[in-house]
Amino acid sequence: MASYTNTEMNGNGIAGKEALPAGWKTFTYTNPTSSIDNNHHVAYFTIEGNSTANSNLSSTADLEGDFRNFTGGANIDSLVTSSTHWSLSISGGAGSFQYKADSTVGSGDYYVKSTGLFSMVTS
Repeated sequence: MASYTNTEMNGNGIAGKEALPAGWKTFTYTNPTSSIDNNHHVAYFTIEGNSTANSNLSSTADLEGDFRNFTGGANIDSLVTSSTHWSLSISGGAGSFQYKADSTVGSGDYYVKSTGLFSMVTS
C-alpha cells in the first residue's frame, strides 16, 4: 500500500513508492472541495514510465495493462494509454479504479503525477 499527496504528485510528480504488479492494484482517490468555490474540481492522474518525457527515470518502463471497476468520478471514457504511460481524469469527492500491469514494474521505475488537489492511495 502506498499513499500519495497532491503536493507530491503535482508538477514533476514523484517516483512510484511501490511496484506495480502483474496483478490487480486498486487506486482510490479523495478529492477535497476547493476553498475558492467549494466545488470538487476535475483533475488528471498520470502514471509515466517514459524516460524521454521524464529525465528523472533512468530507463523506460512498459506500462501496458488492463483497467476495470471504475467508481465515483474515475472516468474510463477519459483514459488515455500507451506502452509507456496512462492517464485519466477524475472528478467528484472520491472514486477508484483497478489496474493490472502486463508485467511487474518496479518501484521508482515510473512516476506518479497529477493536477488538482486530490490524494491517492494504492492497495
